[in-house]
Amino acid sequence: MNPVMVRMCQEKGLEAVVSDASDYLQNQFESSIGLITGFHIIEHIGFEVLFNIAKESKRVLQPGGIVIFETPNPENILVGSNTFYDDFSHKNPLTPNSVKFLFEYLGFSEVRIERLNPNLDIKPMEGSGEPVERLNKLLYGPRDFAVIARK
Repeated sequence: MNPVMVRMCQEKGLEAVVSDASDYLQNQFESSIGLITGFHIIEHIGFEVLFNIAKESKRVLQPGGIVIFETPNPENILVGSNTFYDDFSHKNPLTPNSVKFLFEYLGFSEVRIERLNPNLDIKPMEGSGEPVERLNKLLYGPRDFAVIARK
């Protein structure tokens, strides 16, 4: 939906179009696409649209095709309670468990969650033991996660 990004892709010789993801997928043939990616888009849409995009992704993926969606990780307390809301267009945080469940529910296989981008700019709390490890994970753990699934 970003004409500037589409133009940049086209200038690099890539095929790109300005389109709503849901509309675009609905206009594709069944089993016609090998890979679908969406980086930091699913937190900007409501559940009905997310469900439709996931369902249409399953329909248009070729057998064995892969879908990847990355989004902020609210398991990191600083993300879930603070930095997520720096972007006014974010609707609501999505949890890894809920996104994984959605793709499993729709019949994707090999559904997994990859936790990404730990905060390396902030030094974790010093100390040892379970409480310190848990707190460090909650505060400084991965800021994003991706769902990766195969048709």
